[in-house]
Amino acid sequence: MSDLEMLQESNSDLIWLRDNMKSVKSEYEGEFIALKDKSIVAFAPNVDVLLRKLREANIDEKSVIVKFISLANQII
Repeated sequence: MSDLEMLQESNSDLIWLRDNMKSVKSEYEGEFIALKDKSIVAFAPNVDVLLRKLREANIDEKSVIVKFISLANQII
């Protein structure tokens, strides 16, 4: 996959996340999520556990977007 294709795919995933943030936040608030192909492929309370889950699922950590879904009214 070319760099341009990877960038376009990432942009598409971020748009999906923005459009679905309300439902994502209600389900994954306070968690780190791994996003790929417009879906959440793993989630965990910290990055170490998230990366372990990705490895266990044979998902390349470089192929996902990792985001923290902050708690309501939390400033990071």
